[in-house]
Amino acid sequence: MRIASSSVVIPHEDEDSIAWRRHRLGRELVGLGVDPAILKPGHPQHEFVRLVLPAVRSFLEPANDEDLAIARMPGRALTVAATLAAALQQEEARRFEELRNMDRTAEELEQKPPGPRLPLTVVLHGLPAQDVGVLFRTCEAAGVDKLILCGSTPGPPDPAVLKTSLRAEGFVTHQRVDSMVDALSTLHSNGYTIWQLCLSAGGSPVDDNIEPWSAGPGSPALPVCPQVHTFSISRFMRSLR
Repeated sequence: MRIASSSVVIPHEDEDSIAWRRHRLGRELVGLGVDPAILKPGHPQHEFVRLVLPAVRSFLEPANDEDLAIARMPGRALTVAATLAAALQQEEARRFEELRNMDRTAEELEQKPPGPRLPLTVVLHGLPAQDVGVLFRTCEAAGVDKLILCGSTPGPPDPAVLKTSLRAEGFVTHQRVDSMVDALSTLHSNGYTIWQLCLSAGGSPVDDNIEPWSAGPGSPALPVCPQVHTFSISRFMRSLR
């Protein structure tokens, strides 16, 4: 028994219909990862592409013979879809940039200077440059009083640090010392409360027996280091008890 194959043949005149052009445009949008419903005013991203909507309307509803001839050109649906997708991507990037760039300008800082710094000193040891830069940003945002860089820990003006610090190093008092032991010994002698922030790869404390301790009233200090140095820190902190 022979089964005849069947296919849907679309009459030539249908290619000039709005429904057919909308179908072609929707297919190309899906191929580019864009929801075709973005063309509807109720879509949450409809405003993102409003600047290219005239080109979309010119394709879907040509106002004259010239527009119709352009709409009939091979690949025109893909061109319109790509234009719309590019506009969407650019607007999303612009809005994400606005979310990221929330730092106050120098003029705003002068008009409303930051409040008092927290009496907290952060001690960094053995961290990569990118993490150091991020911690400068964190300390600046949190109002940390001081940041201490130990040993070979990278710091300003290392370009890799400045890449992620984004000028926060200019607002955070920072100091370099030869070793973490020297830094913690000095802080300990000045009555600082030492807190250890050293996590294992699994995200749990390296030594559950290590607790924060105080040498008397004073500001807290927070040593931050990678796992490779944790046990030496644990022994050092025990020796100060």
